[in-house]
Amino acid sequence: MEIEPKSFLEEHIHIKAESKAQYYHIIKALNVNSKADFYDHGFELFLRKNNAINKSWYTKRTIIELSKYVLKKENYKLFGYLIDDRLTEVNSDELLGIKLDLIYLKKEYQRIVELYEQYQLPVDYRLYASLINLNDENYFYQNDLNVTSLQLIKRLANIINSRLNLNVISHELAVYLYEKLYFVIQREFNGKYIFELERLKLTLLMFSGSYKQACIVAEELINIETYNIDIEFSYALILNYYTKVETPYSRTKLLNFILKRIQFYSSVKDDRALRSYWRFVSKISTIVSLSELQEVFKDFELDSLRNQAKQEHGEYVFKLFFESVYSCINSLTERGAFSIERFTRFYQGSGNNTLHLFSTKNINYQYMLSAAYEDYNDQDFINCDARFYEIFKRNFPNTNFIPLSRPVNPQLEGEWFMDDSLIKNIENYALIKPIDLNLERIDFKNKRKNGWLKVLECNNFSCIEDGKINVGISIGTGLVNLHRRIYNMDHEMVKDLFNFDLDSNINLVNLDYQFDDELIKSIGYSQPEFDLKNDMDSLLSLMNKLDFLVIIPNSMVDAASSVAKTAFVYDPMHRLSYWSYSNSNEFIMSEHVKYITGRTIKDTLENLKNNIHNQVKKLSKN
Repeated sequence: MEIEPKSFLEEHIHIKAESKAQYYHIIKALNVNSKADFYDHGFELFLRKNNAINKSWYTKRTIIELSKYVLKKENYKLFGYLIDDRLTEVNSDELLGIKLDLIYLKKEYQRIVELYEQYQLPVDYRLYASLINLNDENYFYQNDLNVTSLQLIKRLANIINSRLNLNVISHELAVYLYEKLYFVIQREFNGKYIFELERLKLTLLMFSGSYKQACIVAEELINIETYNIDIEFSYALILNYYTKVETPYSRTKLLNFILKRIQFYSSVKDDRALRSYWRFVSKISTIVSLSELQEVFKDFELDSLRNQAKQEHGEYVFKLFFESVYSCINSLTERGAFSIERFTRFYQGSGNNTLHLFSTKNINYQYMLSAAYEDYNDQDFINCDARFYEIFKRNFPNTNFIPLSRPVNPQLEGEWFMDDSLIKNIENYALIKPIDLNLERIDFKNKRKNGWLKVLECNNFSCIEDGKINVGISIGTGLVNLHRRIYNMDHEMVKDLFNFDLDSNINLVNLDYQFDDELIKSIGYSQPEFDLKNDMDSLLSLMNKLDFLVIIPNSMVDAASSVAKTAFVYDPMHRLSYWSYSNSNEFIMSEHVKYITGRTIKDTLENLKNNIHNQVKKLSKN
């Protein structure tokens, strides 16, 4: 039996309405548009805002029914913070499985392993999945896989594949587990074909660089699964590797494949095909240039694609692809508007202040959107990543900022917009709006030339060497998956770029937080002594002291733009072609940030080396 939200609240929750306004919010919460909206947003916020909750409704039946719904939605946070304490008190075997599922959704993998040991439970998916997430090689090498169903093989293959893509488990462990699962299929299920296992095989082949074999597997999978965008993108990714690494200069096969898929998707008008159509276009944009994307679309009507983008709240991305970068940036408010509306629809504010919100998930937008903050006043309150609070407060003293810490294991989109403290005070704002960056309204030309963030003057960076040319290096990201690897450089590539003058007057300074001190020192870089991930004030101050930067398409592009620092961006995939200024190789937000590309990775590196060499000569003369 599924619980109806209205009857559930009326029966089990008793709140003393201290005012008509509070009563109004309760009534609003009981009259939501759909059960999904209620469970995803209304009920959680409703409970967070009202502390006078009678917990007598914690019956065994209620816990089971609520937990089933939570598990179905795969969202622990809907009710987890309310029922977890109660579950701790319950020893019923009937509830133990629910408790394990909820803990797994919380991603407390070590706790799962400990509970299995404590209760001597038989091995099942939850334990295996937790061990995979913990990258526990010893367990798997010392114990046989107890796999008794094809369904379990499918689930394990999927989780191994996803964790390998996210670089959570080692390639060696993934290969070992694949071989074990393949052996079980041969022994127990007569070698029955399983799509999920073949998909894992494809990822393993791509990781190992066996592109020819990967192509064969991908082509077979595409013929089996018509709408599987992940497989189609993997195939496109392999062809892209061919053109950038294996077979220089030939893009024909890749572009023909993209054209063929667009022809297919544009001819099928059902909802599933349209969703897949937009997702496919979004993914392939990451491996082809803007001009290539627009070329394959030149003979296709775009109305259905635009409508699908609107439905998925991504029309600003559509504008980036098919209109202009200006149109995209001026429409960035769309990125936050939908989530804000869903997350706040149950509340009615008062007063004169306006709350401006944007997702704090992507750090690049913290830099970019701040170009508009001087237009706000003392009645405006803007949410921000807490790491930027002091920077913004110092640069824009007439505006109010609300610092948000990054959520741990977020499962609701709204957690990137608000925290509990902000939610409890939400009625203090008359209006809630997305942050708006409009290039026509700000002093765009001046900001492109001079930046827009003033940094703290600091002269005690030990990583800066007087008398040398100090160059900041950012060659990766904290999250490195199979897809992102081709955007990155490795340290050997960097050494080659600078090897013409490495031992004399150049000092390379690491800007990537994911590399430890020992590795950086062994390579010969200088390592800053502050927290590169969290101390944004020091990071911007250091960047301001450096002579120039060599970076990849990551948040450093926006950081360099904000302080008008010269930066050369290694961009073999033409990522910044979508964000270029007037079809130049300059980033839209700064004339000092230039993306360097080429027909192949080798060409790109050579072009980058030439730009670095010219910059060094220019600085040496001065």
